[in-house]
Amino acid sequence: MFMHNKLLDLADQPINDEKYIPYNQFDQPIILFGSYIKSLYDEQRFSIKSAFKPISLKIAERCYHGIPLQPSSTFESICNVLRDFPFEHKDYIDIYKMRLKLYNITCDECFAYLQPGVFPVDLSGLELLTINNRYGQMNHQLLLDHSTVELPWYSQLGQFKLYIML
Repeated sequence: MFMHNKLLDLADQPINDEKYIPYNQFDQPIILFGSYIKSLYDEQRFSIKSAFKPISLKIAERCYHGIPLQPSSTFESICNVLRDFPFEHKDYIDIYKMRLKLYNITCDECFAYLQPGVFPVDLSGLELLTINNRYGQMNHQLLLDHSTVELPWYSQLGQFKLYIML
């Protein structure tokens, strides 16, 4: 019962967003293999080993933590298509899906994370969008730093997503 209460407390606690770098400090688009961080619970369970050189960034009021990947030439082309995206259009999710479809990429598993500046892509697009795509075949649990976290193993079973940050 004690551990259950601790997990609930962590889920209710907001993160300290001061340790997240504002995205506008980056001078180019980023493709991030990581997670949307909503609470201290997420922050702890998605703590990535420093050997993978994770970054923590903030776009608008949302925080993300993950591994920046080396983009492919297709990534630049997709970024050009996504710039000036019409979020004000009522069918913006369908428009986004159609634009990704031009490159045989989908967002069926992650479209709910779509927001200005953040364009989620299903992990099936990892190979097309990046050069160092070894993370797609890797067990995501191997990326996590369990040594600094006092959470039970079953709470660390979240999935990473792929985000294009513009």
